[in-house]
Amino acid sequence: MVGFSPIRIRYWLRQDLLSSDKLLEQTQKLLAREVPRQDDTLNLQNWVDNTSCLAEKETRYLLQYEDLTTLYSPGDDALARLNPAIEALLRALYRLLKKVDSPPKKPQSGISKDPNISIMPASTLQKLGRLLVAWVVLILLLVPVVVVNALGSTALRLVVIACSSTGLITILSWFTNAKAVEVLVCGAT
Repeated sequence: MVGFSPIRIRYWLRQDLLSSDKLLEQTQKLLAREVPRQDDTLNLQNWVDNTSCLAEKETRYLLQYEDLTTLYSPGDDALARLNPAIEALLRALYRLLKKVDSPPKKPQSGISKDPNISIMPASTLQKLGRLLVAWVVLILLLVPVVVVNALGSTALRLVVIACSSTGLITILSWFTNAKAVEVLVCGAT
């Protein structure tokens, strides 16, 4: 045989397997990316429309929403899941205050100086998200205690405890994408 030793063949096979593994890992990372939020796409579209930096043909990709992807995915973090709701609330408050007191046109946040782009500061979103989570947990834990103390019947107390425990576990599993074992441990405690 000319130049085909078993060592050389194993080397080629190993190299091919390593490149296949890399391709699979890259494909998995690409497929794990999330679809961008409409606010983010709208910000980009507003910037492109108002700056005229790009030709119209070069911005057609913004109209094909299903082909867009994010470069950063927040993952399972409960606070990251709350950020869109907090941003929407802050934007609504901004619009309400803008109607009450109409100053000259200003940007909607402290990050962007362009009035057509709305980017909320991450630190503000994190602080408000933690405050919101703290209040929700506080309400979920204390309201059943108050209700149980107000009830005289043992059967009603047990119903309130069962319902509040079920609600707490449901909300925690919904916000955190917990595994089944973690949900069972939460229910046991």
